[in-house]
Amino acid sequence: MRLACMALILAASTCLAQSTVIPDQPAAGTTDEELVRLLPGFENQTAEVNGVRLHYVIGGKGPLVILLPGWPQNWWEYHKVMPTLAANYRVASVDFRGMGTSSKPADGYDKKNMAHDIAELIRHIGSEKAYVVGHDIGA
Repeated sequence: MRLACMALILAASTCLAQSTVIPDQPAAGTTDEELVRLLPGFENQTAEVNGVRLHYVIGGKGPLVILLPGWPQNWWEYHKVMPTLAANYRVASVDFRGMGTSSKPADGYDKKNMAHDIAELIRHIGSEKAYVVGHDIGA
């Protein structure tokens, strides 16, 4: 039931967010700080988890929702739905290890280890549970 509710929320958010004036593809060299300024109520954060530094953008209040991008994407992949979701959820869009401004270690890119990264991130944020939404490699 909860998974179906999240799917409906994301579908509705996508439709609502398509009227935004935020660019789909930022100009080359645009920093995370510049992009986050386009999303009021959100902020850049990093966490040292499972031996890596993960970058994520977080905002909103309510139950935690973790957004996992596909390959080769970063947290910006969800910028259109993040503000709508933040009305009812605490939303964190993550750069996996090796992506965006997260650290880029030489190893540890197997699914089990990367899932451990996210589990530790959820605890770092201060939650014992979260809704996890992903697509492509993020799923």
